[in-house]
Amino acid sequence: MKNIFHKITAIVAVFAICLSFTGCSLFSEPNKGAYNGQGLPDSTVSAQSVVFKTQEETERKALSRAEAVSMVERSVVAIQMDKEGSTSFGAGVIVDLEDDVLNEFYVITAHHVIADGGKITVYVPDSQTRNYTDEDYDEKFTFTGVIDNYIHETNAITLVGGDAESDVAVLKLNLEGTSVSNQDIIPAKLPTEDYSLMRGEDVFAIGNPSGKLPMTVSAGIVSYLDREVYISEVGYMNLTQIDVQINHGNSGGGLFNLYGELVGITNSGSETYDGINYSIPFRVTYSENDTGFVNIASQLIGSKTENNYGYVSGRWQLGIVTKQKTSEYGGKVLVALTSIVPDSNVDRSNKANPDSAIKVDDIITKITFNDGESDVEMKVSSVSDLSSAVYTMKKYLTLGDSFTITVIRVLGYREETINSTITLSVQNIFCNTGNAIVTE
Repeated sequence: MKNIFHKITAIVAVFAICLSFTGCSLFSEPNKGAYNGQGLPDSTVSAQSVVFKTQEETERKALSRAEAVSMVERSVVAIQMDKEGSTSFGAGVIVDLEDDVLNEFYVITAHHVIADGGKITVYVPDSQTRNYTDEDYDEKFTFTGVIDNYIHETNAITLVGGDAESDVAVLKLNLEGTSVSNQDIIPAKLPTEDYSLMRGEDVFAIGNPSGKLPMTVSAGIVSYLDREVYISEVGYMNLTQIDVQINHGNSGGGLFNLYGELVGITNSGSETYDGINYSIPFRVTYSENDTGFVNIASQLIGSKTENNYGYVSGRWQLGIVTKQKTSEYGGKVLVALTSIVPDSNVDRSNKANPDSAIKVDDIITKITFNDGESDVEMKVSSVSDLSSAVYTMKKYLTLGDSFTITVIRVLGYREETINSTITLSVQNIFCNTGNAIVTE
């Protein structure tokens, strides 16, 4: 059995974002992961109001590290994913909502931990906080389920939704029909509304390094706030940089302050430099697009329906697969289109404008879009260039917007340049069941 310990790599240098994401996929790009080309046309989320329980100011007091660890250690779960003979490991954090629903709790984790789908097992710490491999561990705290393109509401652990771009996923812990009571589950609390992390602040992480060492604690400080880094398997992200040790298997675990509040979801670290690791912040305040895990998780929970998993409104993918090749004449590097996902943004635009449709074997040379002030032209001479163009467009374009792909098509002994307008009309949904009904 192949074991994979989840910790994705943070690359401090600037690289281009990949076009591919893993999980519930239609196809795979050569030498990369698979990504979900499914989605819904012309959709915006109409989400229910979701409010997480936060700490009240009157309850807050600074604790010793040992006291803070004791307060939150049972909120961090170990996660095991099994699919096609491979086993991978990660962690997650139990949180609670301000609602009256009994026997339900939510687990926030890193999306890349669960992105490949398959059988999921969540190990919740019992009252003795023993290792899950111990013979005397209470197995009633083991919850199992399946992540795929079907809703499995009756399972003990189910997927609520996932968002590859923010690397956040939400699971639901269902105690109905189990011998575990609400009092046995200890959810983490979030900071007060006016709280913000500070550089140099003491923090600690609890996770599942190697997949065999649940509830492991490591401590350090906040090294930097709002650091933009490139994360393998995910792309560019704005994260909290920490010097807390984060090992493989820690992804999805909690980063806590000395008030015992959940301030981050650990997800990545440098494979080259010691003491450079990252967590997804609880809130991003400097940008209109709050990629903090509280906002993303709220959207995932709020948009879930009986027919489909939750998602973040406005997410899109091109729906194409490309490969980089070298021209037979002159050795020039080219980006060739190898396939188009059915019913994707590109496919729909092709059908709407057949005279300017792009086709397999076309060479992509340029992407042009408007950033709200002026036209931006980005030349494409490598897959990295194309990835960078898509990353940049996602800062400015959302559903309903259009841009232009320029391609060269070889027709016998001549070349034809085609400018194709692509309209973004398909909402990307991780693990789309195909049954969702989304209101405008």
